[in-house]
Amino acid sequence: MILRFSNLAIVALTAAVWLSGCTVVPERLPPPLTHDLGEQLNASPLTMPAVTVVVSAQAPSWLNSTAVPYRMPYLDATELKYYNDTHWIAAPVELVSERLKQRLHNAEPGYSPTGGRQTIYRLELRLEQFEQVFVTPASAEGRIRVHATLTNARTRERIAQSTVQETVACPTPDGPGGVQALANAAHGAVEQIAQWASASVSSVSPHDPRVGEP
Repeated sequence: MILRFSNLAIVALTAAVWLSGCTVVPERLPPPLTHDLGEQLNASPLTMPAVTVVVSAQAPSWLNSTAVPYRMPYLDATELKYYNDTHWIAAPVELVSERLKQRLHNAEPGYSPTGGRQTIYRLELRLEQFEQVFVTPASAEGRIRVHATLTNARTRERIAQSTVQETVACPTPDGPGGVQALANAAHGAVEQIAQWASASVSSVSPHDPRVGEP
């Protein structure tokens, strides 16, 4: 009886060891790829009047993260999804505002519309859309929409406002394709805003009541 029990114990122990060796250990997922907007693309010449433009930006909560959002409206028009393996290096609102600051900083200096007096303008951006939209399962677009408001920083009086939209086709219907399309769309939107801001500031007369020293 004792021998039989020992044999059964050995069999049970062997089976337990074998089963433990066959336990499936889930593989660790690789960290998500992080992206920025890439190198600044060639753009049209930009001349910025000799004034100071302070850029600020905001975005709704769902655009204030590093996740890359996408939609499939042909399945559900209200569902917003996010890629697990593809992220931005910073929130899109930060990427867009920093790119605009670079664009304005690198502009050719122009004349002072205030007759030599320093005027500070505030360029306020609100990022309203920055997402990949699948038109069909095999084709998608990168879409960006930004509302821009230019004000006098001292008086807070509004000089001009504009809404800019850009849509760029994705080279591939996936996360990397969405990132590339959104980066190109952001470049186009930034260029539109920079040219608009330059023209808006240039159109202000030194005698315009909206202009004043900070």
